[in-house]
Amino acid sequence: MLEVTHYTDPGCPWAYSAAPAHTTLRWRYGDGLRWTLVTIGLSEDAAQYAARGYTPARTAADWRRTFQRFGMPLQYTPKPRLSATAPACRAIVATRLDAPEHETATLRALQFAQFTTTGMLDDPAMLRTALATVAGLDADAIVARIDDPDIVAAS
Repeated sequence: MLEVTHYTDPGCPWAYSAAPAHTTLRWRYGDGLRWTLVTIGLSEDAAQYAARGYTPARTAADWRRTFQRFGMPLQYTPKPRLSATAPACRAIVATRLDAPEHETATLRALQFAQFTTTGMLDDPAMLRTALATVAGLDADAIVARIDDPDIVAAS
């Protein structure tokens, strides 16, 4: 058994573009790999992106220029504002603690929402909508826990 630690953030376009490689590894090695998902929480506050000169329009243009070649579904409409990623990371941690069988599907649902919609990863309504696509996951319960002290401590 090979241990694989997957460091990621649902708001990272590089991590999103690596999904086909991860799928190939799972297909090729199956149960020979034991995955540990670690979310890094790129930002607790979107202001750090604005301070670096990012804007929603610049981000959409960068995605088109850089990530279109990877074949991942992407929308290029600028989002209404910049957003933090930490709440989405805490949703993944809450899923790991409350419904671990849905952890990977939760990551994928949040990535898909981030990169194919104008939704924001720090918007509880968008998080609920994205997580509602994960069969068997109680999206309301997960989103309700993202600011719980045990979830924050485990993040």
